[in-house]
This record gives sequence, structure tokens and C-alpha cells, in this order.
Amino acid sequence: MQVFSRKNMLLSVLCATSLESKAWASKMLPPFETYLGTRSAGMAGASAAVADDENAIFSNPAGIGQEDEPSLILRGFSVPNISLGIDRKAYKFLGSIESGSNNFKQVENLFSPEEKSALFFRGTTFPYVTVGRVQMGILMDATAQATQVTSNDVSGATWDRSLHAWQRSQGGLVAGFSVPHRDSGISAGLTARYAFRTSYFEDVNITGATIDRTESRVNRTRGLAIDGGLLIEPSQRYLWLPGLGISVRDVGNTVYKGTGAADEAEIEKSNLMVAARWKLVPGKKSDTQVLFTVEGHHLNDSRVPESDKLRIGSEIRLGERAAKTPFAFRVGHNMRGFSYGGSIDLLILRLEAGSMVEGIPTAAGTFLDRRNFVRLSVDLRN
Repeated sequence: MQVFSRKNMLLSVLCATSLESKAWASKMLPPFETYLGTRSAGMAGASAAVADDENAIFSNPAGIGQEDEPSLILRGFSVPNISLGIDRKAYKFLGSIESGSNNFKQVENLFSPEEKSALFFRGTTFPYVTVGRVQMGILMDATAQATQVTSNDVSGATWDRSLHAWQRSQGGLVAGFSVPHRDSGISAGLTARYAFRTSYFEDVNITGATIDRTESRVNRTRGLAIDGGLLIEPSQRYLWLPGLGISVRDVGNTVYKGTGAADEAEIEKSNLMVAARWKLVPGKKSDTQVLFTVEGHHLNDSRVPESDKLRIGSEIRLGERAAKTPFAFRVGHNMRGFSYGGSIDLLILRLEAGSMVEGIPTAAGTFLDRRNFVRLSVDLRN
């Protein structure tokens, strides 16, 4: 009974749904974005059909190396390509991590009593190079999340408040390519990701002055993930038709095997995304464009509520013909709330910002957390 309770608490740490108790028995991890681009965040996560930038290697590899005039030249070279995601409580977290440790330091002090809230922090760097339709890079990513609910019933015991925290870091090589078919307007792509991952979990249950802390050991894994995708562009005669994007992350489910005798294997379930995209103001990438996209996310995952599978996004690009410095503005909705963002190019620098709302499932219900993202990249071609 104690082991079963412990597993249930770990599920809550990862913000799982009611079906995840069965998933953890088979070491299936709850849905989590391997990489979330700032552009995608500004469009509510809808990216499978608008994959035409450096983040296509994650969102839809069919978009790798998309250019107005494709050729075997250096198309992208960015270092350090850093992005940061935080919510309103993240600044407290930054000052509360124990140096050289994998756990939170007194995580209960990050939240005031009787508060239903969440903490989110994510830092990512992805230096990459794109030559022709081939892209390679190194992904380094660290994520921390904590949630608190009040009057939460945990395994028959009632607590004044219950906190669940987890951290995960990952690092590894990412490589992908795309192959276009000019006559049909279809591009196909493939990405391979080899990563080492480290996870840590913690539960804190508080009644008055009594604190019951449950810490899980660090779990280390490694594995190879395969992503695939298609992009279908309408011909010039049928621009009123939408472009289509189909992307599958973690094809066939990815098994991350434990690196030590005490480490457990983890499974990342595949994520099927199907999207349509309309160019309301068509043109080349250097021109002014208006894009609108609708996407179904996690369509094959019954653990994700139906209301969380639909994402709607839009983007206005002001290209070089409209201004010396290209701008982009984005807005979207993921059925939990509105998202928005934008980007600006300054010589060799690109600065992006985005904000989106995430639904946080807990034993006491789902509440909303707004997460803000910024990204700085340097394109050394310019």
C-alpha cells in the first residue's frame, strides 16, 4: 500500500490525469514538450503547419531548410540560441535551489498558505547549424515545476496543503533532414534525438506546523527518439486551399533506459499533430505575410482532455519590403486562454517573446498558469 501511494504521488508531481496510475505502472511519462519554441508559444503551441524556421527540427522536420530559393548553402548558424520560460513565481525559485543539488530547498516557502498556484521555470540552449536541408544541433534543457493545492485528499489523509515538485534536465545531439518533392508540393522530414535525462521528484504535505516530506531518488535515463513529418503546400493556382502539416514526435513511443542498476526505464508516448495553415496574405518569406493555423495536438493520447487538443494561432510578418528590420506579431488560443508574442531582427540578433496559458491538472481540479518565454539567437550568416 505504501508503494502504491508513493507512485500516485509521483503521478501528481507530473500533473497527470486520472488514467496515469496505469501509465506509471508501465513507466509511461505524462505529456511534456521536449522543446517549446517561443514562436510556437506565441501561437498557442500551433506549429506543425508553420514549420519554416530553425525550430522545425522539433515541431515538424519536413520544414527543415525551408527557403525561397533552396540550395546546398549555409542557411542557419546560431550560437548560443538561448530561451527562458518563467511564470510569476519563478523568481522565488531562482533563489531557492540548493547549489549542486537536484532538489528544491524548502519548496513550501515558495507558496503562501491556502494558495492554489504553480511555479514553472525552463531554460534551454540549442546551438545549431543548417546546411541545405540538413540541420544539426546540441540541445541542453532544464525544467522545474511545482504545484500546490489546498485541502487535498492524499491516500485517505487530509492535508491543509499539498505540494508536488519535479525537476528534469536533458542534453544530447539532435539531427534532422527534409526532402521536398517540387511537383507535388510535398516535403517529408525526419529527426533523430539522442538524449541523457535526469529526473527528480518531491512531495510535501503540510497540516498546521507538521510537514511530511517525501523525496524520490534521482532517476537517470538515456534514449534515442525519432520524429517524422509532412508538409503539403497548395500550388499557386489553388492558394485558397490550406497548407497541411502532419507531425509525429517520438514515433512508436520512445524508451529511455536507465543508465544505472537502480534507475528505471521511462517511456515517452508518441504525439500526433495534424494542422491546417492558410496564407491570408501570400508571399515569399521576405514579404509581408499573414498566416492562420488550426492544429490538433496529442490526437492519439487519451490522457489529454479533448479541450486541450485544439490550438489556434496566427502570425503577421512584416518583411524586408515593408521595413528595414523585419517584425512578426503573433496571437493564438489553446482553449485554456489566449497567447501572444512577437519577434524582431536586429542585424545578426533575433529577439523573441511569447506568452501562453497552461492548464495544470491536480487532484483538486485544474487551474491555469500563464507562462512567459523569451529567446535570444544570433545568426552568424549576416
